[in-house]
Amino acid sequence: MTGLPDGYYAAIDHADPTTTTYWRVHGGTISIWPRGARPGPTWPLKRDAPADLDERLAWHRDWRDRWQAWATTVHTAIEGDPGAARRAFVSFKVRCWMCGRPLFATAHATQQREAAK
Repeated sequence: MTGLPDGYYAAIDHADPTTTTYWRVHGGTISIWPRGARPGPTWPLKRDAPADLDERLAWHRDWRDRWQAWATTVHTAIEGDPGAARRAFVSFKVRCWMCGRPLFATAHATQQREAAK
């Protein structure tokens, strides 16, 4: 639970300053936006998992702990200055709604519109 008002927020990914992550607060819960986005540490692939069950569980827990530490840092940044995080989200119109990359190239914007059809 968070004390932030409901709304949308954006924060720079501290692990990759070229990436902006987007978040939604609803009912006191903060979640990744848009649904299905996977910011932060690279998500593990099943094919990379160890075969042994105990090793696989430890491997997954290690990733989960790294992701949780990353998310906590981002949430702390948003809670530290929610006004700036909301203003950053408002500037979203200069970024791709799907991947968050800057829309400097018209070709990128056209590509995203075509993909959305």
